[in-house]
Amino acid sequence: MNTASVKGGFVLLLVLLVDQISKALVLSHVSSRGVIPVISHLNIVCVLNRGISFGLLSSGGTWQLVLIWCVVICLVVYLGYQFWYSSSWVLLVCVGAILGGAIGNIVDRAIHGAVVDFIDVFVTNLNFFGVTVKEWHWPAFNVADSAVVVGVLGLIFLQLRNETRGSPARKRKS
Repeated sequence: MNTASVKGGFVLLLVLLVDQISKALVLSHVSSRGVIPVISHLNIVCVLNRGISFGLLSSGGTWQLVLIWCVVICLVVYLGYQFWYSSSWVLLVCVGAILGGAIGNIVDRAIHGAVVDFIDVFVTNLNFFGVTVKEWHWPAFNVADSAVVVGVLGLIFLQLRNETRGSPARKRKS
């Protein structure tokens, strides 16, 4: 096992651990209190998301759940393959974050039948193209979701950086 794999594995385990501990704390302390204000535009809430990202397909039937599970399992297998065969520590840290988040949400679905979301970001008195919205909430999310987003953004950055380095215009300057 190389050092890149160790770094990626550490990130995977760290994301999974922080995610599951934070969700356990929310389930045991927040659900009875409702909303806990943290700072301006940020609350802690307890939402059980039975759908996919942003609550989409939450009222879906069995076929939608099967589809969600198939897609998630395929992604985890593909990322696991990347994790196993890559030697780039940056790539493996990104993949570790994605896998840690995906596994954290899979654990939630297996235990609770839904994903526990608790970070509530919102704005008040938003004036958008002449329309004033008194209060707008981003769909609640969790540590696992954040790790997946950061990991995917990291992979996009790596891909763009590699394309820039390998572009014909760049090669002519070298």
